[in-house]
Amino acid sequence: MSGHQRRRRALVLILLLLAISVPHLTSAAQRGDGRPDIVVVMVDDLGAIDERVLERLPNIRELWLEGGLRFDAAYSETPLCCPGRASFLTGQHTRNHGVVRNRAVLLDPSQTIATALHDAGYWTIMAGKYLNHADRLVDKTPDGWDRVAMLRTWLGNMRSNWWLQGRQHQAGYNDRFLLNRSLRWLERAPTDKPVFMYLLPRAPHFLNSTASGRVAGYLSPWRADVEPRYMDDSRCDDIEPWRPPNYRYAKQPNGFPLGDICRSLLTVDEMVGSLRAEMTRQGRNPLWMFTSDNGMAWGANGFPLKNVPEAGRLPLYFAGRGVSGGSTDALVSNIDFGPTLASVAGTSMPAADGVTFRRLLRGGRGGRSWMLEDHPVGGRTGRGHSGSWWAVRTPQWHLIDFWGEQRLHDLRADPWEQVNVAGTNPETVQRLRFLRNTIVDTKEP
Repeated sequence: MSGHQRRRRALVLILLLLAISVPHLTSAAQRGDGRPDIVVVMVDDLGAIDERVLERLPNIRELWLEGGLRFDAAYSETPLCCPGRASFLTGQHTRNHGVVRNRAVLLDPSQTIATALHDAGYWTIMAGKYLNHADRLVDKTPDGWDRVAMLRTWLGNMRSNWWLQGRQHQAGYNDRFLLNRSLRWLERAPTDKPVFMYLLPRAPHFLNSTASGRVAGYLSPWRADVEPRYMDDSRCDDIEPWRPPNYRYAKQPNGFPLGDICRSLLTVDEMVGSLRAEMTRQGRNPLWMFTSDNGMAWGANGFPLKNVPEAGRLPLYFAGRGVSGGSTDALVSNIDFGPTLASVAGTSMPAADGVTFRRLLRGGRGGRSWMLEDHPVGGRTGRGHSGSWWAVRTPQWHLIDFWGEQRLHDLRADPWEQVNVAGTNPETVQRLRFLRNTIVDTKEP
C-alpha cells in the first residue's frame, strides 16, 4: 500500500469516527433550513419585579439577564394560570379561547403553537404543569405534541403523579422529574428536525398545605415549594423583600419575602444549565424564552396573589439565536407570544388574535399601541373574590374597571398607579372604553 493510499485510508477512518462520535453536530449542520430550535421555560406564579431574584440563579442570569433581551412592558390578558397558559398556546383573547377558569377541559387543543410548529416539521416536547386539573382531560396527549409529560398532581413528601405519554407515572420532586425527562428527550431528539420544547416548572408556586389538601393561597409569609437539596442554599440569602411604593400588604408590612421563591427556582436554573450543555453538544443554537404563566401582585395595593390588575405584568426574556441584547419598553401581550414564535419558525397561527413582535427580538421597532386585559369571571385575590373586571393599557394610559370603580392612571407621570385621573381626563376614558368594546361583547360569557 502506497503512502498516499495509507493517508487516504486514515482520513476516511477519522471522518467515520467523527460521524459516529458526534452525529448531532453533523445532522444539525446538514439540516440547514434556517429554522431555530425553540425552548420556552414558563414558570408558575412568578411576579415581574426587578432582577433581584433572577440574578441569584447562575444559568438564568448568564443566559437571559446578561446575554438576552428583557421586556419591561409584557402583560397577561388574564392573570390566572389556565387562562394565561391558554392565551400562550392559542394566541387568542380569553373570551375567544374560552378558558376563563382554572379548568383544563375548557381548552380546545386543536389549534395551538404546538400544532402550528408540529405541522411545520418541528419535533415537539411538552413537559410539566400543562393546565390545572389536567387529570380530568380525556386525552392526556394533546394535539401537536410528540412527547408529553403532564404533571397530574403534587402529592407532597417529594412525590408527584404524571401522565407520561398518556400513561400514569409516579415520580419524586416534580421539577426534578421535569429536568430529567426533558433532558432525556432532548438527547434522543431526531437530528434532522428542529426541536420545540415547552417546559413548565411548578416553581415558584406555593406549597399546598393543610392536612385536608386545601390550598393555602395567601400564607404569611408565602412559602414556595423548594426542592430539599436547595432548602438552605446560601445563594438566595439576604434578598431584600419586595416593597414598591404601592405596597400595602398588612400581613407582611416589611415587604414580600423572596428567599424561598429564589430557592424554589434553583432546580429550574439547574435544568436550564443542563439543557444548554446538551444543545451545545448537539450543535444546536436555539431561541430561548423565559416567562411566567401569570404575574403576581405580591403586596401591590394590598393584594398578595393574582386575579387582579396589579398582577398583570409578566417577566419576559429572550436569548440565543438572532436576539439582540438589552431591554425594551415596547408593549406586548401574552397573546402575542405564540404568533411571535410561529413567525420565527417560518409559519403562522391563523386562528390567533395576537400579533408577532419578531422584529423587536432583532433590535427593531414595534410593540402594541394598546392591549386588552380581561378577567370575565374573576377569582381569589387574598382579599376576597375579584369578580369580573377589565382594563385597557397603552404605553401611557391604564384604564381599569375593577370592583365597581373606574380608575385611569397616567403611566408616564405615575408608574406605580397611585393617582386616579379619570375625572380630569374624560375623553381619554371614553376613547379607551371604545377600544375595549371593539373586542369584547359586553354580554357576560
